[in-house]
Amino acid sequence: MSTIRVDNITNDFVENTTISTADLHDTRCKVWCSFNGRGTIAFQSAHNASSLTDIGTACYKIHWTAFDLSENTYCTVGSMGNSRTIWSDGYDADDEVLMVGKQNSEDVTVYGGDLDDGNGNQDAEYVCVAIWSNDPG
Repeated sequence: MSTIRVDNITNDFVENTTISTADLHDTRCKVWCSFNGRGTIAFQSAHNASSLTDIGTACYKIHWTAFDLSENTYCTVGSMGNSRTIWSDGYDADDEVLMVGKQNSEDVTVYGGDLDDGNGNQDAEYVCVAIWSNDPG
C-alpha cells in the first residue's frame, strides 16, 4: 500500500481554493449510520457508530465510542422514510420526518413520525443520521 502525505489540497476548478489537510480532517462527518427502524433494528451501514437502542415506536438511540464529542460542538442531521408509495392521504412532504432529540457526548436520540395522517409516530424502513463536528476527535 502507498501513502500520500500533503499539507494542503488545491482545487484547480475553483480559483484560489486551498484547504489544509488538518481542516479536512477536523470538519469531516464524525459519526453516521443508516438502519431499518422496523422490527429488530440493526445497522445497514455505519461509520464510528457502535450500537443502536430501540426505545419505542419510532424512537431510536445511536451510540458511538470512537469520538469524544464532549465539547458539544456538533450538529446532528437525519432523514427517514418508507418504500411504500401509496399513503392514506396521498404522498406529500409531511408524511415522514425525523426529529433530533436529546444529544450528549456519547449518544443521540432521534424520533420519527408521520405529521399529517393522524397516526402519530411510526417506525420507518430507512433511518439515516449523520453527526458533524469541528472537534478534531
